[in-house]
Amino acid sequence: GLATGFLAGLLGVGGGAFLVPVLYELFSYFGVAEGVRMHMVLGTSLAVIVPTALRSFAGHYATGAVDMAAWRRLAPWVAGGVVLGVLTAKVASTDGLKWIWIAAGSFIAVKFALGRDDLRLGETLPASKGLELAAVVIGVVSALMSIGGGMFIVSLLTLFAFPIHSAVATSAGFGPVISIPGT
Repeated sequence: GLATGFLAGLLGVGGGAFLVPVLYELFSYFGVAEGVRMHMVLGTSLAVIVPTALRSFAGHYATGAVDMAAWRRLAPWVAGGVVLGVLTAKVASTDGLKWIWIAAGSFIAVKFALGRDDLRLGETLPASKGLELAAVVIGVVSALMSIGGGMFIVSLLTLFAFPIHSAVATSAGFGPVISIPGT
């Protein structure tokens, strides 16, 4: 818990990326049935993210590093995606949820491994509705992975020339947007 909280604050994430694998193994050890294990892991992880994300966001907000205009623009769309993700998780199989986690996690790992710090799609967030669609997808995938969305939000914002500290701080604001309705 301490490590998750520290990493969440440092990286602007909710902690689910660290919690999900640990909880899965822990629930397995305690004999939680395979058919419900992944669903319980995701729900538990989202519930744990709530206080972590609220504290992280409050800390970053207090420093003035959060871009509230970007947060206000994207938050409703991310929240809508979370609702779609929760509805999807409700009917998804355990194996389906595992594969969503594996695929999305692998995508981010490849992006971080191969990505360049100077790769930019623009110097500011675009006015097009494509950004809102990306926010919905981030909400869906974050709910299905039981993460605070920081991996995706930070990546998105840095592609549009946000300095890393601002991207991390702003992404911290999406943890509550994802974890509260997700839980």
